[in-house]
Order: sequence, then structure tokens, then C-alpha cells
Amino acid sequence: MWSRFYTLRSFSTFRNMHSTGMKRSDFLTLAGLGMMLSSSGLILSASRANLYASGVQRFAPGMAQKDHSLIYPSPLKPGDTIAIVATAGIVSDEGTLLLMRQELEAMGLKVRFGASVELRHGYFSGTDKERADDLHRMFLDPEVKAIMAVRGGWGTARLIPLLDFEMIRKYPKIFCGFSDNTTLHLAMLKHAGLVSFHGPNGNAEWSELTKNTFRMVLFEGGGGLGGSVGFGGTAEVGGTAGVEGTVGLGGTAGVEGIAGVAANTANGRKVHLRSDGMTTVLRGGGASGPLIGGNLSILISSIGTSYQPETKGSILFAEDIGEPPYKIDRMLTHLKLAGMLDGISGFVFGTCLNCKEAESAFSLRDVLEHHLLPLDVPVVMGLDIGHHERNFTLPVGWPVELQADTGQLSTWLPE
Repeated sequence: MWSRFYTLRSFSTFRNMHSTGMKRSDFLTLAGLGMMLSSSGLILSASRANLYASGVQRFAPGMAQKDHSLIYPSPLKPGDTIAIVATAGIVSDEGTLLLMRQELEAMGLKVRFGASVELRHGYFSGTDKERADDLHRMFLDPEVKAIMAVRGGWGTARLIPLLDFEMIRKYPKIFCGFSDNTTLHLAMLKHAGLVSFHGPNGNAEWSELTKNTFRMVLFEGGGGLGGSVGFGGTAEVGGTAGVEGTVGLGGTAGVEGIAGVAANTANGRKVHLRSDGMTTVLRGGGASGPLIGGNLSILISSIGTSYQPETKGSILFAEDIGEPPYKIDRMLTHLKLAGMLDGISGFVFGTCLNCKEAESAFSLRDVLEHHLLPLDVPVVMGLDIGHHERNFTLPVGWPVELQADTGQLSTWLPE
């Protein structure tokens, strides 16, 4: 059984650990969600939040900024409540909300929509304060075991000055989303030491692969899918076998730049994530390190902020949508000049929907090879990460193994 949350420490030992269509910024319009949400009794009122703080167990005294040991949140179980919040753009389609509710309830979860889902402020789903307050309420609510962003868009970065990361650290729980929500993943890791999950937003297409990896990573015991599952014609169920060419994670591990104390993953389960065979190996080999990354445009916008991630020693991953190769080239150049490619252990490029250029121009592969091959680390492109119907759920900040030759990411998750 899991404890309420899992703490990973002793990060100075990491290098000696046992294993080595639409663009993101497009926005929807609002269309009659208030009646549907309020009649369904799904909105958590702000007045209820005052009841929660006294009933939630505290992690530890002290400011989160002074103690950045890594926290891995407790897993989901059937019957748990997952809250849906709007962190950025407007939600317009009642059918989309009903579909996400149906998909999540089919996994055995109870679904609660936050107040922010029905709000509108210009092109945002409520004011910055309203959206930040809604996120705070869900972290404080002891009935809520996980939080999912309803969508991306633009606006998540505007929440950062308003968020109480000390409170988030004291009441840790699963947060899942991607695209613009990359900002929250990076900020929660940097300021609260919380592992969050780059995975589907509520408005995902919820393909079988998306649902299976969501369950496998976030549910206790892998949601009935076994200890490890492979895709693309391979499967390993119930085992904890290592990846060829790499050594399994075990003992202690950590993330450079985050201080803390020891943890043991010996009783964990190993999860293998492999795409459907459409990956391209730019440089083979195996590597390990904390998984850092998200939407490439948002990674770029983090440079110079308080939540710019530590990338040295990491497996860096990125994805994007609607960005032609010359823009990807510009962003990778920016990463390089900012030192964020220095010393990484490996690089994974996910999907890049609608990122093609004229035939006479450089291809996306040309651009990636130019910037990444000189690093002399494993590099693979085309994994199921990002703005695509197939979207892995990945623990941001947690140690993983990359086997580029098979396009596979593996990790130990604590039990």
C-alpha cells in the first residue's frame, strides 16, 4: 500500500544511483456551460474551502522554498474523486465536458468540475485570481485525490505569482495536463518539489493508448494493467524486467538542484512506455535521469523565470503543435544558448502536429539532428507525447530510463 505521498531524497547521490488543426494558443468560445454545471451539482463553491484546511494532514513544517525534497503523490483508486479545473483558456462545448466525465467515470472515478470551468474573462476562463483560487480549493479539498486541467490555451503563467506553493507542497496530490499546463509542471517541481504528470487534458480524445497509460501510471497497481505494459506489438504484464542496455532503477535516486533525503523504490513496480512503432532513432543507446520537459514553446518561455527547470543530467522531452521547422530551429537554438541542453542525458521529441515546411526547406528531422546529435546522447523522435490522440502520461521530475533504440521510456513507480 502507498502512504499518503512518497518522498524522494538524497539527490546528491543521483549520479551514483543504481541505474544510470489547432495551435496550442487557439481559443474556444463559451457556450452555455453554467446551466449544465450548476444543475449537475458539479461546481465546488468557494465557501466550502474554509472547511478543508483543518482536516488535511500536514507534510512538514517550513517553507517549500527551503525544502525541495521530491514528493511523489498518492495513486488513484476506483471511487476516488478527480477535479477538473480551467487553468487558462475558455471551455465552450458542453459535449466535451460530458465526454471527459464519461471517460473518467468509466475508469471508476468520481468527477467534480471546478467553478473556473464555467467562468469567462476575456479569452480566459475566469480572472487570474478566480482560476488560481479554484486550483487552491482543489488542493485543499480532502475529497479530491487528483486534479486535471480541462484544456490548455494561454494564461497558466499568469497564475504563478498567485499560487501558494507552500500549501501545494503540504497537501500534495496528482496534477495532470499538458500544453500550456507545462508551466504548472515546471513551477510545481521547482517551487513545491511535487512530481506532476504530463498527460491528457480533460478535453483529450481519450484513445485506448491514452487511457491505458493514464491508468497504468496514475492508478494503484497500474489500474489492473499489470506491472509493466509495452505498446507497438510488445507487452510485459506483471513483471519488473529491466530494459536491454540499461540497469533497473533501485535504491536511491534524485534530481540535481533539489536537495533532500533518501528513498527506496525496491517495492515499486516498473512501467514501460513504448509508442506504436512510428518512432525515429536519431542516436541510439540508453540513458537515465529525471524526466524534465513539456511543450517546447512553454519551455522557452520559462527561461529567465523563477520556474526555469534544472536540465543538467535529465532526460529532456519536448512536443509542440503548428510550429514549422524554422520555429523549432529557433527554439532549440534558444535552449542551447540558454545552456538548457548542456549536460543532458538524453532527448525525446514527441509529436509535432502540423509542423511541416515547404519541400525545399529543412525538415523537422534535419533541425533536430543539427542541434541534438552533437550532444552525443541518445535521441529519439515520434514518441506518443503531445497534441495527438495518443498521449502518454509521464511523471515530470521523476527518474526514468530511455532506451532510444526501441523508443521506450521506463520508470519505477513506488507501491
